[in-house]
Amino acid sequence: MLFDRNASGNDPAYTALRDREDLKPYRDEVELLWTKFEPYSDRQFHREIRDNFVSRYWEMYLGCSLLEQGKKLKKKPAKGPDLAVDMEDGRTCWIEAVAPEVGSGNDAVPEIGKGGWAPKDRILLRIRSAIYDKYKIYRQWIKDRVVGKNDPFLIGVNLNKIQFAMGDDEPPYIIQAVFPIGGLASVVDTKTLEVVSQEYSHKPSVCKVSGERISTNIFLDRRYEGISAVLYSTVDDYRYPRQQKHDFKVVYNPLALNSLSNKWLTCSSVYWVENNKLESR
Repeated sequence: MLFDRNASGNDPAYTALRDREDLKPYRDEVELLWTKFEPYSDRQFHREIRDNFVSRYWEMYLGCSLLEQGKKLKKKPAKGPDLAVDMEDGRTCWIEAVAPEVGSGNDAVPEIGKGGWAPKDRILLRIRSAIYDKYKIYRQWIKDRVVGKNDPFLIGVNLNKIQFAMGDDEPPYIIQAVFPIGGLASVVDTKTLEVVSQEYSHKPSVCKVSGERISTNIFLDRRYEGISAVLYSTVDDYRYPRQQKHDFKVVYNPLALNSLSNKWLTCSSVYWVENNKLESR
């Protein structure tokens, strides 16, 4: 079992689920997921979930979602991405899961109640940083031949640790992090003051407090063609019994070297580019 009262754990979310009887329904749901995911986990999972609960829970949640969709998971190798899926064409589809922290210094995302309005650019910086870091590791996996150069590669980002991200945005944060698309802007008739039309603004970068600008057009940049798609969610164990089993969004990279069908995954929202237009369902 994951929740051993005799085992030490430093993560408050883990210890609360382990020790509080009022959270037993949620604890039982996590244990149920574990019975399904354990055959595909690595040796460190059981230990590391006690100190990094959100990240490891997100990995397990994705793994179980893939199993429920009929995907064939493989045992995680000693080195490489978190999840490996056998594909019908003989390739392996790899998924690396990450749950970014709020960050540090001037660009850190504050807690709700301490930072006024939702600091959108800081949230986008956390997503952008997570994708960049994982893609850098992926390139090393390619070099070390851990991941095949023809294998699809996905990055799954969970922002559960960032309170301000829980409500998401329009368009979703993950869209704004990989395409140069900003918030909804209105065109107003200056004579009648009526809204004539609405469209998303062009936003090719976000700005750090230092003034440095970080690009958000990575899915229009060939340097990131190794990313087949990104997944995004704020899913957590406390909502699991009441939420969709596939509560995450997927955004497919139009420039992907190893592309996937936009019907490959079942999830809450799907985004892809068709005829130079961002489509969704």
